[in-house]
Amino acid sequence: MPIKRRSPVIVELYYRGHRAGLYRARDVGDTGMLLEHGAIAFPDDTAVAVRLADGGPAGGIPARVVKSSPAGMRVRLQPPAGLRPSLY
Repeated sequence: MPIKRRSPVIVELYYRGHRAGLYRARDVGDTGMLLEHGAIAFPDDTAVAVRLADGGPAGGIPARVVKSSPAGMRVRLQPPAGLRPSLY
């Protein structure tokens, strides 16, 4: 179920420990999100980390690009075992 917020959700995307840029989240759920394309579009099955731009876990939450298309980039959150996969 998507989480509804009044303001747009902006996330930082990390690739191999380096910040890849800011991305606007078009849809946010408990285990994943749909991001608008930013400067870098990652191929399917790429390991990344996602962090809220206004704060969140240091280094981000591990995630994987599930589908990258002109409609956006869908990522699935993969938090460590025992942790709830929420950015909030």
